[in-house]
Amino acid sequence: MNRDEAGPTGRYLDPRAAGLDAEVERAVRSGDLDPLLGLDQALARELMATGRPVWQVLAGALRGLAPSAEVLYCDDPFGVSYLVACLRPGARPDDGPGSGPDDGDTRSWPVRG
Repeated sequence: MNRDEAGPTGRYLDPRAAGLDAEVERAVRSGDLDPLLGLDQALARELMATGRPVWQVLAGALRGLAPSAEVLYCDDPFGVSYLVACLRPGARPDDGPGSGPDDGDTRSWPVRG
């Protein structure tokens, strides 16, 4: 989202972008992705936050799996916010030991619906 005139459009500055950026970053860093499900579609469109649908699909897919998050990069070098993160699903609260990706098995782990 454009945070300042250094953004790619140079003319599209919206002070609401910083708030949305912070909300997305907070959700990803904490591993609590539920706030992403509530992102406003119209606001995201106005701010050119084109990742909103994907963030919401990701949040839905990982719901209830207590993901761990590692933020690899988060900055706005060109007036546009960039966030790169690795999210790993944890075990469901009702699952016992050996039911999640942290059981030492590095192969793919099926997500049960």
